[in-house]
Amino acid sequence: METIRIILEDIITLFAIVNPVGNIPLFIEITSSMSKEQRMKTFNIATLTGFILLLVFSAIGQQVLEKVFHISLNDLKIAGGLVLLTISIKSIVFGRIAKGEIHGLSVSDIGAVPLAFPLLVGPGALVTTVLILQRQGFVISILIVLVVFILVWLVLKFIAPLFKLLGDVGSKVFSKVMYIFLAAIAVRFIMNGVMNYFK
Repeated sequence: METIRIILEDIITLFAIVNPVGNIPLFIEITSSMSKEQRMKTFNIATLTGFILLLVFSAIGQQVLEKVFHISLNDLKIAGGLVLLTISIKSIVFGRIAKGEIHGLSVSDIGAVPLAFPLLVGPGALVTTVLILQRQGFVISILIVLVVFILVWLVLKFIAPLFKLLGDVGSKVFSKVMYIFLAAIAVRFIMNGVMNYFK
């Protein structure tokens, strides 16, 4: 039961930082000029690109951290916690990333940038995935990332009814709540790393 609880906690943590629900208004705005088919194709590309990006970075990142930079799990907990806390506070106070200039880009381009990176998979998601990998191992981490991006795909597939249900304000409120939750997790990461140093 404890293992299942930890896995569920990791799924919720990664889903919170990826935060597809909080990004619904932005996704709607970015793809507003697309047909229904083009929008879904863009979201499929974004989901697949984000999933692959997290897996590749976590696999390579772990090797680089351990063998090149000799960075321990405690170092990563504190640094990752600070990154997540900074992102959480910035997002709660100032909001998410602006959509930027997307005119003239193809469906594939928009699906990869800015939807997959940095809106879905930003620094916080990358750091969180490396932390999960070091704690859970590669196989469990793949399953966690897979579950999260299945949830992301479902959110994007039903983005129109979800946006109608939540509205712009509801999506933003949900986003803020998720980031408060994420800030609490970030504080725990930092405290665990600091306490382990003292031990």
